[in-house]
Amino acid sequence: NQAELLTTLSDIGTKLNKAKDEIIAALAAAGTLTPEVEAAVNSIGTIAQELDDLNPDKAEPTPETDPNG
Repeated sequence: NQAELLTTLSDIGTKLNKAKDEIIAALAAAGTLTPEVEAAVNSIGTIAQELDDLNPDKAEPTPETDPNG
């Protein structure tokens, strides 16, 4: 049901944020990046964009579409 799905999505978000923080810390500690690490970071970026694209961003209101404009 929807409540379970929201809980699952929240858990996934928490895990993704934890992984992001761990990756940033590891990269900062590593100093120089190898081509393999750069490729992995680029791959993660691509996956993140694909996930973001699953739900298109709402368009910013324009004077024509803004009811308060």
